Amino acid sequence: MPAEKVRKTIEEYNLIQNNQHIVIGLSGGPDSMCLFHILLRFREEYNLTLHPVHVNHKFRPGAAERDQQFVEQFCAQKGIPCRTFVVDCGRMAEQLGMTSEEAGRKARYDAFYQVAGEIAKERPEAQVKIAVAQNANDQAETILFRLLRGTGTDGLAGIAYERQERGFSVILPPSALRYPLSALNTLGVINSNSICVLKLLMIFCVSLLLCCIAFKSMLQSFSS
Repeated sequence: MPAEKVRKTIEEYNLIQNNQHIVIGLSGGPDSMCLFHILLRFREEYNLTLHPVHVNHKFRPGAAERDQQFVEQFCAQKGIPCRTFVVDCGRMAEQLGMTSEEAGRKARYDAFYQVAGEIAKERPEAQVKIAVAQNANDQAETILFRLLRGTGTDGLAGIAYERQERGFSVILPPSALRYPLSALNTLGVINSNSICVLKLLMIFCVSLLLCCIAFKSMLQSFSS
């Protein structure tokens, strides 16, 4: 089961300890929902306090509001308050001279660190971590950029499970796309229609990565 594999990784890398406050990025997508389900299972065992955070980037009018409503209702059903931030990332991108993807990431992490900072201020004794689900697309994108920058074999490892940033530990446990999608369907995290889309996404990412590796090897052979 996915939960047991995630548990093994969490214990092996000591990602979560008892009595911690976990700020979790909750987009409403399959990866973040899978991570949230698993942390809900671990909540009693580790005595965790979960703080879901949703960011509405205003990229997709209508759909973004539906995602927000879904996340807020899901958290309410679980009896956990959800912090929602609405950020016009299109305008942010123009003002800061960055891409929309960069603006979206900045908005998300600004929200995560704001909530983490508030918890730390209110409870100085608390241990606060930020949990973000990584998916196959994130991994492929990270490795692709490293390959294009001329990374060595170490760069093929992809995203690390934990990093320190702005005074907080950010953990990225293995998420939905690392496990059989049929198992996630039985958990109610994703439906059968989503499975087909995610499989196509994984095939595309792997194909793109292999093409980049082949292209880089070809360039190196021409230059030698």
